Amino acid sequence: MASKLTVGVVSDTHGLVRPEAIEALRGSDVILHAGDIGGHHVLQELGEIAPVIPVRGNVDGGWARLLPERRTLDLGGVPVLILHDRALVGLDPFLTEAEAASGAAPPRSRSGVTPAKRAGGLALALRPGRGCAVPRSRERVVVFGHSHQPLAEMRQGVLWFNPGSAGPRRFRLPVSVGRLVIEDGRVRHHLLTL
Repeated sequence: MASKLTVGVVSDTHGLVRPEAIEALRGSDVILHAGDIGGHHVLQELGEIAPVIPVRGNVDGGWARLLPERRTLDLGGVPVLILHDRALVGLDPFLTEAEAASGAAPPRSRSGVTPAKRAGGLALALRPGRGCAVPRSRERVVVFGHSHQPLAEMRQGVLWFNPGSAGPRRFRLPVSVGRLVIEDGRVRHHLLTL
């Protein structure tokens, strides 16, 4: 039987945890927060649903300065880069800084994988450093926020996924969260308007 990992994705909460967002994220095995958290209470409330893996956004200060600006994860066998502003990513988000500087292709080894943590019964490996060396044939995902605009776009084998903003409404943009379902190394994505 195939293992399935349900990943809740949220961004730009700016201190607001909507009951609708909590309900939409229920059933997640893990929740990714792509920054502009707005208060530690946001992570605590989300953490009551599932383990939360956050990154720092451009308006996160104080305690949130301890959070990384980006993380590279292996979720259910799929490389996932999470950061707040996608403008901070080059053409190939999965190159390490050294590989990008040298122009070299990433190695195909899986060295550098830390011992896996468990989330929903599936391996969740946090990888140190800024890049993740993966074979080009595998699906890859970049999760980001910042624009408050929901987006799911495939470009050159990479799913660029912005759940939109679950916080205070901005302009006429929808209030939304996202969900990734990872099964057998494949990713299905859903944008959920609240």
